[in-house]
Amino acid sequence: MTNNKILKEIKCRDIDISKGEMEACILRGCFQTSCTEWNMTTMDEKTEAIKELITNGDFSTLKLSMMMLDTCTNEYNKEVKPIDLVIAMGEIIDHLLKDKVENKSNLID
Repeated sequence: MTNNKILKEIKCRDIDISKGEMEACILRGCFQTSCTEWNMTTMDEKTEAIKELITNGDFSTLKLSMMMLDTCTNEYNKEVKPIDLVIAMGEIIDHLLKDKVENKSNLID
């Protein structure tokens, strides 16, 4: 069993990602830096959850983020703006690239 809060929430809701099922507002913690959920998970948890959804479901990062934007804005009346997605994805990419650079520099030492 994973300790990843996002993946636990998906499992608790009995969502079958292999069938393309997803409750998009779960992903606010991955794609909306201005919400409380963003600070409830680490960057590693965010990237692990996104990787799991892409690997084992019919999703892409773009599809997941746009689903979150659409669902949370239109069905749950959350104030999610497209700039939120840009900022979140920028932070995720920076985290992944920083991790790669740190691992590479550790190999050089």
